[in-house]
Formats: sequence, C-alpha cells, structure tokens
Amino acid sequence: MVRTDRGKIIQSINLRYPTENSQEHMAQWVEETAAGYGWEKVNLKYNPGYLIDPEDPRIQRMTKICNQVWNRRFEIYTKSLMELDEMID
Repeated sequence: MVRTDRGKIIQSINLRYPTENSQEHMAQWVEETAAGYGWEKVNLKYNPGYLIDPEDPRIQRMTKICNQVWNRRFEIYTKSLMELDEMID
C-alpha cells in the first residue's frame, strides 16, 4: 500500500523470501537497500514464516508430479530457488 502522511510517502511492502534466509538477514538487506534509495525504515513488522511439513500428503503428491513432469528427482525443500532454476535450465 502507498499513502502520504505529513508530506512523506509511506510504502508498505510484503516481502516473501526463501526459508533458508533468516528474518535478521532479510531485515538487514531491506534496510540497506532502502537506505541506498534514500528511504528510511520507520516500522518493520515480522510475521513468522510458513513451511508445510515435507511429509504432508499434498507436498508428497506435488513432488511426485514435479518429478514426473521434469523426469528428474527433486527432493522436498532442499534446494534454493536459484539452484532449482539452474537444474531446470
């Protein structure tokens, strides 16, 4: 959401990130990146990450479909998105 308040532009962001990154790492990255554009962090709110148990039947089924479609053996939650992109290319 974007709004103005007392002559300032207020931008809310919802950042999703890979589970292998910590909240602390991402908070530092957001703050450093924003500062590079002259923005200041006013309020940073964290929500806990969401990860489904790899043994969940839905995850097992999606993994099976993925393996069939790509004719490869992917392991659940073990690769970063960049590693998966490299494997698929």
